[in-house]
Amino acid sequence: MYNYFKKTFLFKDLDDKKLATLVSENDFSIEKFKKGDTIYSHSDRERKIGFVFSGKASVLRKKNDSDDVILNILEKYDSFGVLAAFSADEFPTAVCAMKDCEILFFTKDKIFDFISSCPEISFNVINFLVNRIAF
Repeated sequence: MYNYFKKTFLFKDLDDKKLATLVSENDFSIEKFKKGDTIYSHSDRERKIGFVFSGKASVLRKKNDSDDVILNILEKYDSFGVLAAFSADEFPTAVCAMKDCEILFFTKDKIFDFISSCPEISFNVINFLVNRIAF
């Protein structure tokens, strides 16, 4: 599992020992979704960050009078919900399974725990958000 974590933006460049002290098995959940399922949307009340553990998902922008617009395709190690976790606004997009998926979720509170206890993770989150803003 640690090899998976190290390939995500959140835990990038953390050594195994530090990663093992930060993350235990009950800090995250893995949920399964079938092709076509909505994984995350504006109606979700729980703020959490998801990482594609397996499968493929799309980030969709809902349009009022036409088809949804695909903003991004997510594959293994990709994430979603980061901006929503740090915002009071509703999640502006939906994430839908393009194939059967397994999604690894961390709660917003757990992400804040990581940030407050590890400067490297703080830097990784800032770097991720800066890149999203630039995009």
